[in-house]
Amino acid sequence: MVHWPFRSRMPSAAFIVALMLAEVVFQGHARVVDLVNDAGLVAEDDSFDTATANTVILNNTLYNTTGLSPLTPGDTVVIPNTTIHFIGGIRIYHLTNVTMIIDGTMHFGSDAWDLPHVWPTDSSGEIEDCIRIENVLDFTITSSLGTHESNAGYKGVLDGWGHRWWGVPGIGYLVHGERRPKLIQMKSCNNSVVEHILLKNSPYWTLSTQKSDHVTIRYTNVDVRRTRYDGHDRIDMSAFNTDGFDVSGEYVHIHDCDIWNQDDCIAVKEVRASESD
Repeated sequence: MVHWPFRSRMPSAAFIVALMLAEVVFQGHARVVDLVNDAGLVAEDDSFDTATANTVILNNTLYNTTGLSPLTPGDTVVIPNTTIHFIGGIRIYHLTNVTMIIDGTMHFGSDAWDLPHVWPTDSSGEIEDCIRIENVLDFTITSSLGTHESNAGYKGVLDGWGHRWWGVPGIGYLVHGERRPKLIQMKSCNNSVVEHILLKNSPYWTLSTQKSDHVTIRYTNVDVRRTRYDGHDRIDMSAFNTDGFDVSGEYVHIHDCDIWNQDDCIAVKEVRASESD
């Protein structure tokens, strides 16, 4: 609602009609993109070829480095309530005021794959994170399954299939070390929100932020474990370095989250000189 200043002249009827029409046109640009029905993601297929193709499709939608992403401010993309497999290297770059709704499961592995050998690396040979988000503003990851302003209810799921990266209990670290993907890496993500999501079995750190200000993480749970045992025995502890939230930046607010993992629940990182520019 527009509140006109006290004592100012009321606008003409024609002006008000023009304002209303402009608002309708603006709202008409905001779209809801079903990533299965509209973009072509293939659900309920855990083959490596399908996971690779799904990652390419998602990057063509969300990776806006070239400015060619079909998304514009106000748009929403939806992972519907189904299971969709991806390989690492999802990039969400250079988007403003876009919402990603995850009502199903984004799955990053299968026992049918030769993990970790088939996992992609970047141009410098480093392991690709499952999802990397950079240089976004007013970006939200959420789920319509969640209960408003509560950690109750169902959640969208990101499953990192961590057991294939942790290796054999007791010797897995000797094999893989820290050469494992983070589930979500956020860098230069300002005024952004992560909510109503279950982050499950990350291979390495679960959610990490760098140089990101005014970030809110709420109603989001971390569950990283080898077994359903509610303790930390030698078997469970071999899911090593699976931090919950590793954050650096200013005005990062984490609240109403449950974290079960085998390392730091929340780790506040210093801002390195190379990140401060």
